[in-house]
Amino acid sequence: MSEHMPPRRQVTLATAQAATYRWLSAGRAALHCVRAAISAPEHRWRAVALRAGVFWLITRFVLLGLTYYALVFRPHVPVEQVIPSRLLYAAWLHGDASGYLAIAAHGYETPHLSAFLPLYPLLARVGAIFAGGSVAAGALLVSQLAALAAFIALALLAADLRPGTSPARALAVFVAYPFAFMLAAATNDALFVALVAGVLLLARLGRWRWAAVCAFLAGLTALPALALVIPMVWMYGQRRQWWRADYWRGCQWWRIAEGVRRTPLRNERADIPVCATVWRAPLEMAMVALAVPAALAVYALYCWVRFGNALVFVGAQSAALGHGIFDVRPFFALTWSALTGTLTPPQAQTLVGAALVVTMCAAIIVAARRGDLPMADTLYLLVLLYLSLAAARPAQPQPLAGSGSVLLAALPLFVWVARECERRSWLDLLVLGGGFMLQALFAVYFLNGGVLRP
Repeated sequence: MSEHMPPRRQVTLATAQAATYRWLSAGRAALHCVRAAISAPEHRWRAVALRAGVFWLITRFVLLGLTYYALVFRPHVPVEQVIPSRLLYAAWLHGDASGYLAIAAHGYETPHLSAFLPLYPLLARVGAIFAGGSVAAGALLVSQLAALAAFIALALLAADLRPGTSPARALAVFVAYPFAFMLAAATNDALFVALVAGVLLLARLGRWRWAAVCAFLAGLTALPALALVIPMVWMYGQRRQWWRADYWRGCQWWRIAEGVRRTPLRNERADIPVCATVWRAPLEMAMVALAVPAALAVYALYCWVRFGNALVFVGAQSAALGHGIFDVRPFFALTWSALTGTLTPPQAQTLVGAALVVTMCAAIIVAARRGDLPMADTLYLLVLLYLSLAAARPAQPQPLAGSGSVLLAALPLFVWVARECERRSWLDLLVLGGGFMLQALFAVYFLNGGVLRP
């Protein structure tokens, strides 16, 4: 065909091909320069944050498309029907979102609303200022920005916790978690995960004051923030070498009596145990250990002033769960009834959620026995796992959705799974493929109001 083409046309095609090649070469060179600039040692964190931001942006578009198709393909809805934009974001206002939006709009009018801790509705009220006065839009805005912060903090945590692990792989495993879609909902999940990631990252960097601030805010966001207390104390004591026997044997007690300031972190000879700071170390330890309890105490004081009962939020959460806030027996009762009863959609989801929780429990045990997880991460994951079992809601259409949402904060486990996926290709396919398929099913379930329709 080209031999019958006029010579002028052939020259034009050749010129276009050469120009395209030059543009591609120039773009490739520019991309290489940008990548080299952000990959420099002093800018490595920028590269990690940039990739996390790209992951976040991609997931927002995917969830937007999933929301559209979940609404379009509902029964009795014509395919050619145009879906208004208000229905797209209204689909993410199910479940606990109604309670948070009521608080953001009108405050704590009734005692049962005290089950929802105050930081997220407060930020939703602030976000409404930038969202045209709509509290619902402000809450979704806060959730998306919190999800972005969680992505960036998790990527930085993966780079710091396991230098050999790709932050992109850790983010992929986190995004593939079956309940990761809840980060886009108008609930406190994204904010809580972001604050937990900030606590874990800042604690590893030795920024204890900022870690305590994030822990305090996490305590004002969700009750599972109690899982941070023990690992933060452990990490601080480990950083100060308090858990070493030779530290206390070589401690010079007379220096404590005289009040001499000695910091073991800056000691030139690390093999010589020295005493911790007399005043600074106890104060930092108090901040680290009491950050979350102090947040709950502040909220209890507000409840006492507002409702005359400091522990009204505990009773409200127990009423919402249908059992005590630390009672794990309903989880096992739900699992047993799902195994022995008729397989209805809620019971099918219960079985899947129970299998997910058991799998994550087994992964924690395997990682701990192999020594792949630090002691602080193991303690944190075990306490978080217990609190996730206590978050089961027998009376809800999605009885184990609360358990799955709590385990979104199991960030060290996601980093460890990402490392194992890099070593074993079959595990990578299983985790990512199976996780995304389950997440699509759960997301459609959630977007349709918690009822799977045929």
